[in-house]
Amino acid sequence: MKLKEIVFGAFGIAAIFILTAFISLPVANLGYINIGDAMIMLFASVLESSPLAFLISGIASCLSDIYLGFPQYAIFTFIIKGLEGLLVSLLARRFKKKLPAFICGAIIVVAGYALTDVFLTMQWASAFASIGMNFVQVAVSCTLAMALSKPFAKISDKFLQVIR
Repeated sequence: MKLKEIVFGAFGIAAIFILTAFISLPVANLGYINIGDAMIMLFASVLESSPLAFLISGIASCLSDIYLGFPQYAIFTFIIKGLEGLLVSLLARRFKKKLPAFICGAIIVVAGYALTDVFLTMQWASAFASIGMNFVQVAVSCTLAMALSKPFAKISDKFLQVIR
């Protein structure tokens, strides 16, 4: 792994953590809504290394769950958000348009948390409750990521050129 990938990865973890942990809206007993997915989508879409996208996305989001008081979700979040980052990274490099990659990442999040809620509560009703909240979160995140993807790609290219 190159130094610039490590530095960019650390910056990604920090940015995703901050947007997830500090710009979040608590939702009753369902957790919280945040825009961290937008940063996951943006970072994953410009990374050349999909495994790095998995790690950045998973670590930052997992730490956010722990910080915000939801440690029971931490390992699931690591896997779900890691897979989101991995899939977005793979698809964004393969296709010119980023929206399909972002939507596929969003599907991973909604399905992953629905299954997680069933596993943790042993009730299908909790999965249905979380689907709506997670859908809103990823819809907002996809919209933000699409709006910011071109400027973010330019900024990240310049950032990576500065680091040797």
